[in-house]
Amino acid sequence: MKIALIGAKGGTGKTTTVVTLARLWRAQRPLLLDMDTQAATQNFARVLKPCRVVASQPSEAAYLLDHAQETLILVDCPPDLERSRPALSRCDLAIVPTQTEFLALRGNDAAIRQLQTEYSNLRVCVLLTMFVPSMVSHRNVRDAAREEYGAQVFNTIIHKNNAVALASEDGKTVFDVSPDGLTARQYEKLAKEILCPT
Repeated sequence: MKIALIGAKGGTGKTTTVVTLARLWRAQRPLLLDMDTQAATQNFARVLKPCRVVASQPSEAAYLLDHAQETLILVDCPPDLERSRPALSRCDLAIVPTQTEFLALRGNDAAIRQLQTEYSNLRVCVLLTMFVPSMVSHRNVRDAAREEYGAQVFNTIIHKNNAVALASEDGKTVFDVSPDGLTARQYEKLAKEILCPT
């Protein structure tokens, strides 16, 4: 399976989701392609072993997606759909992490529509992130996303967790700092949704 994570803006949990899923699926030795110009995925290479983490330009990513021996590939795409085109045209699933804020949801809307229109090969799904259940505005965004995109929105929502943010600064994932916590359980549920869609 080839999975691209992409969004129209940064700070939505895209790289955190890429490396957390890779850490969760580490036994399958997924390949991680880091196409983002910030190359943040590289910071996690130590905790993701034996996964292969490769920084790649669009042409290199296309070659690896076509020829890599790994059967599970995760791509951390830049927030530029044109630059991501070589990867998107070769992937099975595009996940669009979206912070539970109205501006973030509206900001990703054009990207989601473009993915749906231009890539018949892709299943496009929205992952709501940084959710605070006690905030009415976050619950409103969750409801608006589900009304707008229906079954394309994952049932799993990733809650805001400061421990995860601090772990990321140290190049660690939630499974390295809090493997039994809520966020770890949420990512486990997400992984099942990805592999076994209803």
